[in-house]
Parts: sequence; structure tokens; C-alpha cells
Amino acid sequence: MMNRRRMMKSVHGPGTVGIMAGVLGLGIATAVFMKMRSHW
Repeated sequence: MMNRRRMMKSVHGPGTVGIMAGVLGLGIATAVFMKMRSHW
């Protein structure tokens, strides 16, 4: 039980949030880049 709780805490840690933010940012940047390229 304690192990699972510790796992959950690590999952919601700043590292995971940073990775998720980075992936999200990369996805948005790619979408914007594709849109700009299609416009030209």
C-alpha cells in the first residue's frame, strides 16, 4: 500500500509534469509549423 502511494506521488512529480509540458509544447510547435508551411 505504501509502495503504491509512493509510486503515485512520483508519477505526479515535477519531472513527469515537465516531460508532459515538453511533449505538449513540441506537439503545438509541430502543429503551428505544419500550418505555417501549408499556408506558404
